[in-house]
Amino acid sequence: ADRNGDGVLSYKEVKRLIHKMNMSIPDRELKKQFEAFDTDGNKELDFDEFRKLFEAVQSVPDVSEVFKLACADQEAMVAEEL
Repeated sequence: ADRNGDGVLSYKEVKRLIHKMNMSIPDRELKKQFEAFDTDGNKELDFDEFRKLFEAVQSVPDVSEVFKLACADQEAMVAEEL
């Protein structure tokens, strides 16, 4: 993932890694999480920052799975149910 070998991960590198791992996280959410865990504000994640980000995104349920479970009877969900 660390393509340039600098020991930290840029947003682009994190996005590529998440994609390679077949994790489905919308760009907007990933960017928000990236910025939240970039505690020193250098626009890169060191190991500790990345570990915390990864733990956070792993705990986010896959939206498609949540939707499938919620719509088990094949009916569409209404906004109030979300």
